[in-house]
Amino acid sequence: MNKPVFKKRPTIGVVDGLSIVLLSDKEARQFAMLFGKNGNSKTGRTIFTAGTNPGLKSNEIAIEADVVGSYVPSLFKHANTKLMNFGLMLYPVEPAGKPRNADYHTWYLVEAPIEHLPVGMAVNDPNQ
Repeated sequence: MNKPVFKKRPTIGVVDGLSIVLLSDKEARQFAMLFGKNGNSKTGRTIFTAGTNPGLKSNEIAIEADVVGSYVPSLFKHANTKLMNFGLMLYPVEPAGKPRNADYHTWYLVEAPIEHLPVGMAVNDPNQ
């Protein structure tokens, strides 16, 4: 299995100050493969769907990825742990005027806001 290689590419927009990323089918399949079953696991299918179709709601992703009955936000929470290694994360946007419920979130694959701390700034840095 080839490890996914994420190339810096032009962003297709910005949401809450984060750059939205659109993956090609090949890239999305590589990321889906990180989650076993040749990318055909529930998490892999949701990654593929969210990476190639930015701006879908939780219920639309569940239907498109054929994971109806699964809780999409928990699948994405699990996926973010691996996606962060590649500088990406799945980001939910709450709609205005709707109840606080993850079923109404709109999901985007974005570049993760990674900060580099100088030596001595981290809490667990032994050089303090």
